Amino acid sequence: MENIEVIIAWIGLGGAVFGGAGVAVVSWLLNRKKYKSEVKKSDAEITDLINKTAGDLVENVRKELHEMQDRLDKVEENNNALITILHKWAAGIQKLIEQIKELGHLPCWIPDPDDLKKVE
Repeated sequence: MENIEVIIAWIGLGGAVFGGAGVAVVSWLLNRKKYKSEVKKSDAEITDLINKTAGDLVENVRKELHEMQDRLDKVEENNNALITILHKWAAGIQKLIEQIKELGHLPCWIPDPDDLKKVE
């Protein structure tokens, strides 16, 4: 009789083990499907975040480039104005030098004519 009780105990234990394993396998299969769904959703969210971040970055770079172009345009405008002023002053200096010579004096300084060629 003890053998039958031992056999029944083993059968019960085996049933519990295999039943638990079966539940674990079914649970794993269901969670695996859910996990894949969550991974796809997570991948989509990450892709959206990357696209938004890249779009924001591109927009910021465009804004910075526009501001830099504005500053560069202003620098070029100022540079051109300074070149115009420099040529006018050079012409005025040349007239003053001629006046000094007409008065019979020698100017203490005469600009190098090649200096203006470097500015053009």
